[in-house]
Amino acid sequence: IFIMIADAQALTDNAENPEKVRQNIIEVALDYLACGIDPTKSTIFIQSQIPELCELAFYYMNLVTVSRLQR
Repeated sequence: IFIMIADAQALTDNAENPEKVRQNIIEVALDYLACGIDPTKSTIFIQSQIPELCELAFYYMNLVTVSRLQR
């Protein structure tokens, strides 16, 4: 199982306080472990550490036009 800690929006909203974002990432990871997620059977990763995720989103955004979204 792959579990993503989504932090891209948090980095945007808290650009002036990156330490807060780092601490929140650690707390989310600890919450996952406390819920019983077994790190030997799963992969927990941080969204901002995988540049391909942003690249894929960029390509997907180009597939849908604004007019189609407004329907």
